[in-house]
Amino acid sequence: MTGSTLTHESPIRLTYQLEFTGKAQTILVKASLNIASDRLTESELKRMIKRLHPIDQTIAHELFSSSIFGQISDTQLARILPLLAHRETLFDSEPLKIEDRELTPRIEVTTSLANGLRIAMYFQDRRGERINLEGNRLLAGAQAFLMANGKLNPITSGAPWDLTAWSRQPIHEYKNALGPAQRDELVHSLSRIGVPPGDLQSLAVRRAPPDRIVASLYPFEQKGSIETELVLHAQYAGDLAPITTASHREIYMMAQEGQDCGLIERDLEAEHVAREQARHAGFRYDANRGRFIARGEAALRALDIQSGALPASWTITISGSAPRFHHNLQLNNRVELIADRGLLELNVDLKFGEQDDDTQLQTLIDMQDLLKWLAKDTKYIRLADGSFIAPNEKIRRGLRVLGELGADSNRILVSPLCIGLIRLLGESGTLAAVDANTKAWMDEVMGHSAPRQVEPPLQLTKILRDYQHRGLDWLMMLHRYCLTGILADDMGLGKTLQALALLQLVRDNTGPMPSLVVAPTSVLPVWSDEALRFTPNLKVLIWHGSPEERRDLSLKNSDLVVTSYGVLRRDIERFAECSFRYVILDEAQSAKNAATQNAKAVRRLKSERRLALTGTPIENRPEELWSAFDFLAPGFLGSLHSFRKRFARPIERGEDHALIMLSARVQPFVLRRLKSEVAKELPPKIESIVHCEMLPAQRALYDHMAGELRTSVKQKIASVGIERAHMSILAALTRLRQICCEPALLPVPEGIKTPESAKLSLFTELMREALESSRRVVVFSQFVEMQKRLIAVIRKLGVEPLWLHGGTRDRARVVSAFQDPAGPPVIVVSLKAGGTGVTLTRADTVMHYDPWWNPAVERQATDRTHRLGQKQKVTVYKLVTTNSIEERVVKMAGRKDDLAAKLLSSDGVNAKHITVDEILHLLD
Repeated sequence: MTGSTLTHESPIRLTYQLEFTGKAQTILVKASLNIASDRLTESELKRMIKRLHPIDQTIAHELFSSSIFGQISDTQLARILPLLAHRETLFDSEPLKIEDRELTPRIEVTTSLANGLRIAMYFQDRRGERINLEGNRLLAGAQAFLMANGKLNPITSGAPWDLTAWSRQPIHEYKNALGPAQRDELVHSLSRIGVPPGDLQSLAVRRAPPDRIVASLYPFEQKGSIETELVLHAQYAGDLAPITTASHREIYMMAQEGQDCGLIERDLEAEHVAREQARHAGFRYDANRGRFIARGEAALRALDIQSGALPASWTITISGSAPRFHHNLQLNNRVELIADRGLLELNVDLKFGEQDDDTQLQTLIDMQDLLKWLAKDTKYIRLADGSFIAPNEKIRRGLRVLGELGADSNRILVSPLCIGLIRLLGESGTLAAVDANTKAWMDEVMGHSAPRQVEPPLQLTKILRDYQHRGLDWLMMLHRYCLTGILADDMGLGKTLQALALLQLVRDNTGPMPSLVVAPTSVLPVWSDEALRFTPNLKVLIWHGSPEERRDLSLKNSDLVVTSYGVLRRDIERFAECSFRYVILDEAQSAKNAATQNAKAVRRLKSERRLALTGTPIENRPEELWSAFDFLAPGFLGSLHSFRKRFARPIERGEDHALIMLSARVQPFVLRRLKSEVAKELPPKIESIVHCEMLPAQRALYDHMAGELRTSVKQKIASVGIERAHMSILAALTRLRQICCEPALLPVPEGIKTPESAKLSLFTELMREALESSRRVVVFSQFVEMQKRLIAVIRKLGVEPLWLHGGTRDRARVVSAFQDPAGPPVIVVSLKAGGTGVTLTRADTVMHYDPWWNPAVERQATDRTHRLGQKQKVTVYKLVTTNSIEERVVKMAGRKDDLAAKLLSSDGVNAKHITVDEILHLLD
């Protein structure tokens, strides 16, 4: 070898020879410059390493890494074989070549009778030719090769180095059955080296839900009762595994030959679900029998395939004779109105629906049997022939209504007041026939067609809103059919006006006869004012005042007598002697407790018809509804004891059928409209003045104080002039306003008892109704001490209100809390503090407790709620004490809107524009 044969520019390419030496057939790699030259020594190869081609450099480094130069392991050879194939390399005197056929590792699994296993590995090419490991050499490294018949064959494997163990031992034998962990490990390792999944199936563990649940039912009769045995199996890959108790621990099953697995792991969770489904269907495991047992209704439901008691996914077989089940019982009811008797006749027809069954159901069961069955609340009725009826929910609902109607035979007579229950029969699908006249009557009363429209009294034609006209239609429908009811419109929708329209229309049609309205004391002026305004032709008598004043009153010459609950109690003997056309309870919840004197008194009244007005027909308990109807239609809801048993207690327990039955009874006789339902007919803002008459002691205090203040103010004006008397005038007016709001606001010596406030009582009633109607309310008042008392009232009603006043530091936080839909529903606001810079658009109700002198200031405060962003109609109530400074200021404001600014100017500059007569008139 001379330096002249080597050039710096061209890398050296070597040639190689492979030989197997020694007993261990160690591989020797000889490197040389060409086939004819001598083998390069280690030192020679190292000297020329930098001048070698990169492929030869890699091969040289592999030769250097051996403990004996050139003598390498199978793994090393496997690494450099692809490189040697790119050089002139001789193997057993033949050129080295890697065959173009890839081999796939395969296994052959043989199962012995003792569940042992024999696994033999071999290789297979793409054509299916099999090559065994015996007699051939496996070279495994980053890539694996099989030397077979002097040829190198590449092996496809994801973990070629793991093939080495199989090259040393191509056959593995397991004398005992492999457990699931061993199988999982074996399948994992074989899968890693590239054995196809199909070869591994017989080694795999099947982990999957059962193919199906198999249920076998065995019915038998035990002491006159049907019992059913249930045997459960889970089917896995064709094998059945018994499902017994929860203590079952046989988790694994050997698969049958030909299955796609060697071992089956049972899905104990799925089997537990099946066991629980059986328990839910009424079965209990009997260890002595080794079966699940069901008795009574549960046994019947299991045998009745249509019941759905057992899962539809189960494969169910019934052994032996099972009873017959009927599922198409038909309940057909026919109703007819007997007008001359004022009753409804109901006829009931029962029959099977099977066309091929000639058996007459009436020969096997009657109405009383059905109602007894209904009371037991079971699913099946056993007939005389041993078969069973399973009435559907439609029939059950129909029978419940018939039971509520008191049916004990196939023909019954009921009151027209039961029309709601008759309609419920129709909704249950069991009302088969109704004659035309009866249907027309039912449709009108039940609202399926609107009540017949009536012409309102002439003076109300343009006043009644559309929904109020519809309310009058409904009231006249009740009148026409001699029915009774509750007008339960939402707060502020004009219940009083609708009732007055009814009384006026009836009087116009049938002539004069007194009617009686019983109302809380605080709303008596409302009836007087609205009757004078809307129905001036009605002769109205306010039955109120002292006993001496009432002694001279007469009930005979009036169209409408209005009195309070308290006065009615005291004068009940006189009222009970008179017969009225209507007795109307306003705020009927005042007589909601049947045990109170109020309730006892109204029940003694005699009248042709009765009516109740209330925005809250039920405030707390269902018994309040009974109390209302015990006045309207005594006996309609039974005795209080039976009402509690049939309705109140079941409803409190959450039983829907009791609620449905009670609702069906009373719904035709309750008209309830919410503001949201009639919003299209309402103006954007509804403003109402609610008048309140002072209590006797309050009136006496007011009159006394007004007289003294009038005298002192008159003297002050005469002494210093009206401008300099400004503060004295303001102080006097404030005293009178405080008496109207709450006499306790007056600065009186400790221990002196002040009269009660009628306005505070009215406010309590209005606030209670607003809260029960889920209103969100803003309450305005000028006086801080009054605001505190209003807050105390609201707290007693169960609500903690927000408070916004002049001393509030974080106004934004308070406003934000009210604007939050989840925030408190009431906020009490100082008129000045809430007049500007506040948005309260979550409110739909505004109450002005004490009227402000300047209407513009009130409007500005109200518009905190009625502004951009408000999506609800706003109802505004202004509480005004009658025959007082409040009433006079309201009337004056209509004529002279700038009175407040003149009166309240702190420097009194504008006070000269108010005359002495005007001021003294306020103090009258």
